[in-house]
Amino acid sequence: MEVSDPVAEQPTGSLGQANSETEHLLASIAWILIAVDERGAVTRWNAAAEAAFAMPAAAVLGRPLRETGIAWDWRAMLDRIALAQASDTPTRFDDVAYRRTDGGEGYLGITLATIRAGRGQPAGILLLGADTTERRLLEAQLAQAQKLESIGQLAAGVAHELNTPIQFIGDNVRFMQGAFAELSDLLESYRALRAAAEGHVDASLVDAVARREAAADIEYLTAEIPSAIDQTLDGIGRVATIVRALKEFAHPDQKDMTATDLNQAVLCTLTVARNEVKYVADVETELGDLPLVVCHPGEINQVILNLVVNAAHAIADVVAGTDRRGLIRVKTTRDDDAVVIAISDTGGGIPAAVQPCIFDPFFTTKPVGRGTGQGLSIARNVVVDKHGGTLTFETEIGRGSTFFVRLPLGECADPVPAAP
Repeated sequence: MEVSDPVAEQPTGSLGQANSETEHLLASIAWILIAVDERGAVTRWNAAAEAAFAMPAAAVLGRPLRETGIAWDWRAMLDRIALAQASDTPTRFDDVAYRRTDGGEGYLGITLATIRAGRGQPAGILLLGADTTERRLLEAQLAQAQKLESIGQLAAGVAHELNTPIQFIGDNVRFMQGAFAELSDLLESYRALRAAAEGHVDASLVDAVARREAAADIEYLTAEIPSAIDQTLDGIGRVATIVRALKEFAHPDQKDMTATDLNQAVLCTLTVARNEVKYVADVETELGDLPLVVCHPGEINQVILNLVVNAAHAIADVVAGTDRRGLIRVKTTRDDDAVVIAISDTGGGIPAAVQPCIFDPFFTTKPVGRGTGQGLSIARNVVVDKHGGTLTFETEIGRGSTFFVRLPLGECADPVPAAP
């Protein structure tokens, strides 16, 4: 891309008009436009650049680009400029991270092109950029939604496949439970018969029955087999509960909102999140009498899951290396024309310095590989933008945090009883 000076080709009498038109054209460009001369000094800084970097043109024109104070990775940017200077074609760089004027992290898509003088000699660099933060967030949300949909469909299929064998295993164990009870009664009758037969039948026959009874350890079996059956049925019940929760949590979400029992959604989500929570915290629930809430249940499930997992991670950071356990409390209440889900943890709290940023896309204080910085941003999008609710929090350093999901009732059905 070669940029020449069109004004130089204009008749002298039209220079003023040409300059005016050029200035109006540059001012109307929605993209960030920065021109740098061969010495590295800024020669153009349009209104979009002023807005993006909160610096007026008067403050930067004539100054080296490096000294403008743009909050991005300067080492990487200078390498990109050098690469563009060595190329005869415009060079595009996506996802250039920078600090926005509101303090959040943003991303730019930038095209760098060499400015050519009249004889084709390099005369500087032209930088054209656009904020791609929103697009990147939407792409991340779409990828997350597609991933969750695929996982949900897979999990729902697995849950369906598990349901059948769990049912017949449970039926067979319950059959054995009833059958053994009858066999126990029969054994008691045999014992009574053996006792009555002593002295009346051949002693060797009575002794043989006694030896076989001792070898089989009938006393132990009659005591332990019912206990083993009860434990097996308890395990089957737990698996069945997990399968039901997985089916409800992972069921592909409807396009339209539907009346939803949020207490049941909380219980299903806690079941799904149990493996993430059980090693670091206990869970307490206080579920009030709520009406059915019109919402997208799958998305609300995801919001609850994100908040519970975040709570578990906050507690894990505090109890790591100790034998202590934290506590996660989940409380649901009705508040006038809305319902509130409050999720509390006994973690370390949120430092004041990062509180304004926690809902920003891609912002995370977690180590690499543990968090993507999308969970709270997506949760806020679901609650605020899609459901017209609010997502707020209270925190105290050293004591923990509480997140409040407030959802408007809309058209709701009759109240449903609180979950046990």
